[in-house]
Amino acid sequence: MKRLGLIGAIALVGCSTSIARDEGLVRAIANERRDHRLLPPLRKTDLPQLADRDVEDDGQLTAEAKRLLGQPLTAESATRLALLQNRELRAALRDMGVTRADAVQGSVPPNPRVRAELFPGEESELELGVEIELTESILAPSRSRALAPLIEAARFEAASAVLETGYRARVAFFSLQAAEQRVAIGKQAHDTLIASLEATRAMRTAGNVPERDLVSAEVAAERAAIQVAQLELDALLAREQIQRLLGLELPDSAWPTRSALPPVPAEPDLAEKAGARTLRASFALRSMQLRLESLERQAGVKRASGWLPDLSVELLARRDEREDDDFHFGAGVAVDVPLFDRNQGQAASLEAQRDALLERYYGAAAVLRSATREAEERVRSAHARARKYQDVIVPAQARVAEQLLLHYNAMQIGVFELLQARREQLDVQLAYVETLREYWTNLAALQALLAGHTPSVPVNTASATPSMNARPQEGGH
Repeated sequence: MKRLGLIGAIALVGCSTSIARDEGLVRAIANERRDHRLLPPLRKTDLPQLADRDVEDDGQLTAEAKRLLGQPLTAESATRLALLQNRELRAALRDMGVTRADAVQGSVPPNPRVRAELFPGEESELELGVEIELTESILAPSRSRALAPLIEAARFEAASAVLETGYRARVAFFSLQAAEQRVAIGKQAHDTLIASLEATRAMRTAGNVPERDLVSAEVAAERAAIQVAQLELDALLAREQIQRLLGLELPDSAWPTRSALPPVPAEPDLAEKAGARTLRASFALRSMQLRLESLERQAGVKRASGWLPDLSVELLARRDEREDDDFHFGAGVAVDVPLFDRNQGQAASLEAQRDALLERYYGAAAVLRSATREAEERVRSAHARARKYQDVIVPAQARVAEQLLLHYNAMQIGVFELLQARREQLDVQLAYVETLREYWTNLAALQALLAGHTPSVPVNTASATPSMNARPQEGGH
């Protein structure tokens, strides 16, 4: 947090910071959280160089993006590509310029007013005047200090957008990995059922199995084909989700040929005192603190300006041809006495905004603590279920299928019992992959919270993969 304080001090130096400097500070803020593995360490080439690129340039790729697209996609390269190409992130970075410009505009002193009066005639008279509003000019530095926290708040919000983009890219890649893995499992099961169908047909021709077994094998093979088609659609949708996130169409060479989610570790990757850490790290809370500080300062400036007389000084120069051609100089003072209007309404409005934002700040802190506890429980639950699948259920179901195959080959059971076991084995494998996706996705959400950002993408969305084990209900007698 010391480095963040230094960043804040730099931001308070003035309101004329360029967008390139804003991007550098956003990169520094985001890099404060890189050890949580949500984002790779951000380099200068990992964010779009908005100051050097034309806004109208819609199709050009940076050299870094071309390099990343020349190799199979990974979680890290997907994150880097999203940071470079995602249009919403680029818009969020440009929004810093809006805040900075508003702060600059609100802190500049008023322009001097130049007046010229000419009275034509045989002996014309010319009068020149320059009017300067002293009170507003004196208060300009105070307004600048009051608005400066808004610039830093915008940088923290932009850094949060960077983390959001990285989180969404990582989650999208996990979804792609799970979808591709489910397709591979479904195709393997379909191939097995096709082989079983051919064997059953041969046995039926030889008269060794009843027609019921042949029909069951045909139905199982067709159901597997339907499920593979659904799984392939899920994988296609996962690919399109990544392409929408990146804002470009990936070449065929960029798609991973082998994409499998890694197994879960022996223990879930949880942090100590995660609730307190997320409160300290939260970009949203830090941004709200800065906005509270700005509102307090703005209200103070309004209260002070309300009690100060509105003082204007006018410098005069007059030339009268009836006397001589020289200018005669003078000065004038205009004072608006703050008798009725003392900015009471504006100051009260700013104080009310501050009080409302303070309530939202405490509410956001409570929500953040709850979200952290929820994310931790989701990680624990997904980890425990994945370990059960990984260590017990998947191996046990495979052994059941192997034993039933031996009994089937010995003609001790029919094909229906064998197909049922294979359907159950496939459902177990698909459920295991979905649980893996759930674990890594929820872990990414927890890492985002620890990094300072509250994810906006739901993390518990389960895949609607149809079960091969579903059977129609049997009717009564």
